[in-house]
Amino acid sequence: MSWPYRTTRTACIAHLSVRQVGHLGRLELSAVTLARSMFHITGLSLVVGMGSAVETFCGQAFGAAHYPLLGLVLQRAALICLLTCALPLALWVRADWVMITVMRQHTEVVPLAAGYVRMLWPALCCWAVSGCIKNYLSSQGVVAPLTMVSCIYTASTALLNHVFMFQFGLGMLGAAVAYNLSLLVVAMVWLHVFRQAPECRTWGGFRKQAFQGWGEYMRIALPSAAAICLDWWVYEAAVIIAGALPDAKVQLGAMGLAFDTHALLFMLVAGFSSAAATRVSNELGAGRGRHARFAAVVALALGLCAPLGVSGGLLSGARRWVELFTQDVNITNLVVSLMPVLTVSNLADSLVAVGGGVLRGSGRQELAFKVNLAAYWFLGLPLAAYLALRQHKGAMGLWLAMGLASGLQAFILLGSILRFDWSEEARKALRRVAASEAGLLAATAATAAAAGAAPAGPEDVAAAAAAAAEHGDSAGAASVQRRRGSLGLPMDADVEVPPPPPPPHVVLHAGLGSRHGVHDPLLTEEHTI
Repeated sequence: MSWPYRTTRTACIAHLSVRQVGHLGRLELSAVTLARSMFHITGLSLVVGMGSAVETFCGQAFGAAHYPLLGLVLQRAALICLLTCALPLALWVRADWVMITVMRQHTEVVPLAAGYVRMLWPALCCWAVSGCIKNYLSSQGVVAPLTMVSCIYTASTALLNHVFMFQFGLGMLGAAVAYNLSLLVVAMVWLHVFRQAPECRTWGGFRKQAFQGWGEYMRIALPSAAAICLDWWVYEAAVIIAGALPDAKVQLGAMGLAFDTHALLFMLVAGFSSAAATRVSNELGAGRGRHARFAAVVALALGLCAPLGVSGGLLSGARRWVELFTQDVNITNLVVSLMPVLTVSNLADSLVAVGGGVLRGSGRQELAFKVNLAAYWFLGLPLAAYLALRQHKGAMGLWLAMGLASGLQAFILLGSILRFDWSEEARKALRRVAASEAGLLAATAATAAAAGAAPAGPEDVAAAAAAAAEHGDSAGAASVQRRRGSLGLPMDADVEVPPPPPPPHVVLHAGLGSRHGVHDPLLTEEHTI
């Protein structure tokens, strides 16, 4: 399951644009680096964070066989993410003032960077929709479309960059136009996949209930968004500090290339993070806590081992790698000197990435928020500013501090996950799904009554609400019981479970993301630990 994720993450990284813009000159490279920092800080981090709760709700609902909830969660998340876009769009109107007054950036870079970021509002809206659809599909183990979309994005980005930057002579602003068009193409492809693919038949049509139950979604989405924002913002804050250093063009250019290299290494293991979120959420939703624990441990082990070989190759060919992006000797030398620190930091970040996927799958995003706040903002960022500005270590000081913070973060997350009570996590997931279904039943009954139709009996709604409020464990066990037919198994029995029949008016694809078109449970009895 992780390979399509890894291909998607690696192919969709923005280093293609950076490489092409880097050939325009040092000023343009610095401006794009600054503009992307503002785009990530004020916009994309919020949208991605608010949409990441889809992995928790849809993954656990799918594992518990509550299929109608998946489409409802998708609609609710898309609406919330689109509304979230209004905040950064209002701020970008004064992007130049923010960069000069708040970020304290050099006036030579600001006009180009501000113009670039103002042009990215269509890209942010496309991210809001396509990100929710991606999480909706991945929560069901449907990963094949991810690779297709990533290949389309990569090919269209390279082609459109060349056309608008060089053929039309728009320079770095052409890169912004190309980015918007590429993401528009991606959003259209996602919508096509969503409408046509048999994997998407858990969609039950547009429902008025999508405008309800926002409080329940926000209880997971807000800590998730806060955790992602703290993670993203600290690296972008490091870029801003680099912009305040002497010889800012070299420092900003080097930080931009180092950050993209770090992101590329990070994306190689980000697939394990997404796969962990899917497996853990599905297993917890099905009430199999020990299976979820096994999936988490395997993902963490793979996440630690995967980057070792790539890091070694990057160290040996560091100069050739950097020269693909820029011909500036000063920037090249600085980035090459950062490579040893960068690769070591990436090992810790790999564990953090996979651990974050485990937390998303279990609905424990508040733990990620607390760890990110302590490691990055109480330790990493103050130390980075001290080393870079007071000790005159420049970009090297920034990466040393960030690497130390990542190591502390990995240690805390790993220790916390290994101490989870996975049976209790399964019960929490089942209570969460039962509460969501109770709200859906109540809303459906109210709608039917208002329309004059025969609603579901009040005893059904009352029973569902009572199960969610007082007997969440029993309601969750009943959900798993539906998956297990008439076997009468206990909630956390680690045995093979046949796939459920599709609910009325919902057609599920046969494979559920497996390679051979049949449902393939994660474990069998002999794998139980």
